[in-house]
Amino acid sequence: MQLQYLIKSVVVLLLFFVANLHISGQTITTDIISDSYLLVDETSSEELWNLIEYYSENPLVWNSCTEDEIEELPLNNALKEMLIDLKKRNKIYYNWKSFQKDLGISKREMEAVSAFIILEERKVGTGSILSYFSIKGNQSEKDLSKSLVRSRWDYPSGWFIGAITEADKGEPHVCDFYNLTFRSPIVKSDLEVVGGAFRLHWGHGLLFTTNLMNSRSSDAIRNIMPKNERIQNYLGSDENRFLFGSVIKFQTGKWKLFPFYSNHNLDATITGGSVSALKTDGIHQSKSQIKSKDALGERSIGVASLFGTEHAKVGGLFFNSRYSYPLEFLNCAKSLHGFSVFHKFDHKDLTFTGEIAYLNPGDWAVIQSGVIKVGAVSIGVSSRYFSPEFHPLMGYPMKKYSGYPSNEKGFYMGMNVRFKSGWRFSSYTDFYSRIRSDIVGVPIPEGNEVFAGVSRNFRGGHNIDLKLKRCIKWQGSSSDPIEKKYQLKGKLKYYLLNDCFVTTRVSYILVKKDEYFNKGTAFSVSTNIKINSMSVLTIGATQFYSDDFDSRVYLFEPGIPFTFNMMPLYGTGYRFFIVARRKFNEIFESSVAGKFQSRQNIDEERWIETTSVEFQMLVDL
Repeated sequence: MQLQYLIKSVVVLLLFFVANLHISGQTITTDIISDSYLLVDETSSEELWNLIEYYSENPLVWNSCTEDEIEELPLNNALKEMLIDLKKRNKIYYNWKSFQKDLGISKREMEAVSAFIILEERKVGTGSILSYFSIKGNQSEKDLSKSLVRSRWDYPSGWFIGAITEADKGEPHVCDFYNLTFRSPIVKSDLEVVGGAFRLHWGHGLLFTTNLMNSRSSDAIRNIMPKNERIQNYLGSDENRFLFGSVIKFQTGKWKLFPFYSNHNLDATITGGSVSALKTDGIHQSKSQIKSKDALGERSIGVASLFGTEHAKVGGLFFNSRYSYPLEFLNCAKSLHGFSVFHKFDHKDLTFTGEIAYLNPGDWAVIQSGVIKVGAVSIGVSSRYFSPEFHPLMGYPMKKYSGYPSNEKGFYMGMNVRFKSGWRFSSYTDFYSRIRSDIVGVPIPEGNEVFAGVSRNFRGGHNIDLKLKRCIKWQGSSSDPIEKKYQLKGKLKYYLLNDCFVTTRVSYILVKKDEYFNKGTAFSVSTNIKINSMSVLTIGATQFYSDDFDSRVYLFEPGIPFTFNMMPLYGTGYRFFIVARRKFNEIFESSVAGKFQSRQNIDEERWIETTSVEFQMLVDL
């Protein structure tokens, strides 16, 4: 029955597009947000949205930006390398036509680049209101799964104001979560104030970072390099992991200063007058979940200072946080304080960078990395150490074990190669282990992860990408492996016509645990059709098989713009999806996604059918 409803919806959407084929206008802006042009494998959908929002408000000005700033763009490696090569020519541009000609990229790639880079400073007021909701259901029930409204406004004078409201399935209030953020214009070229909700990135992310996702990129060198320091207005739907207060960005010459203050309530489970666990899912449905909402008060104050030249950066950060209840995982302390020292030195083709951080009551962490570039080859090494009780609440550095406390050490080696033919190769190997076992008497867990990937972007927009990863785990170095996992992923994108392309994705996983083998496979085909300059339609299907949950397969699936889906698939079954995007004029744009899944656990006869509908409306003021 649900499949029939989905088919009817597809017919209605097709009629909707066919009836409007005569309409012409500007290209749909969200059509450029494609996984062929963006580096999405290390970034969550919310983090990607935050990055896109950040660069829409603070685009790089080509004539004044640096190579390091270009390196941090969420574009794929091929585009970033071409941009950096062009930047080294030190040529000033005043129009996109000559810029695109010298860069040597297609019109589609140029649209992706121009979403993050402008040629000259702009002084035009812009704003937008985005509304999103999704409905999910199965044979027995259908319910609102999520609703969100996000608005932002950039004033010509330099002011920025943003707000968000959000509610999840089953929550009693229509606006279970709401937030506000703003940013002042820059005063005298050296002073700026950010207020409301914000996130801070510092160094390698040991204490503070804007990306709280435990994942690694297929770019072996990017994994171990630090991001530029950043104060970012926060308009995400994560209800806990942000700061709320004010930060001042002050710069004089080569010195930068960032004093900040935050007063924020966190979700927490209070047991016997102390915090037994922090909650980060933001779900408030049951009585216990509602009781935990905003139960813990957090008040933080800190300052960061950085001295930077063209080839060197050195800085330090200090913060102190006080809580309304003692935290059990901090030995029932009611405060958390720490400091960090960060450095980065460049000399010709050599980069030496690292960060060391301390947290009370005596826990510390360090990351130290080095990268050398020889022609088209980049080689990097990195070592890391996180003491067993190192527990930063807003930090998430590169590590293998997720969650806190960190309790990890490791050594990483990686290499990137760019061939003249256009192919790119990336590979890394990582040796890691716990510092001490979580269970007394059990050997220390250890492991090794090896990755290799090749990719190429062809003329005309065609793209191929292959990735292979092997992960082995031991329980003590002298024992046999307790788990071996092999993963293979591939993607091929091919343009049949100028406005129509087909994308094929495949994923395979093999898991050997004890003496048993489990495997999982998934195969997906989707077609993207640009009906006209105002309408885009994506239709696809996925077939999957997995022995059990341990061999589940993750496969990217197109969806609503800015909500990239990495679907976990297990059991056996199939999925159908359709995504329609339509820009009605220069202001109004809407997107609708319908998805249907039928799956069956391997040891069961019953098939489970689920349907979801997502709708997003964007008003670009």
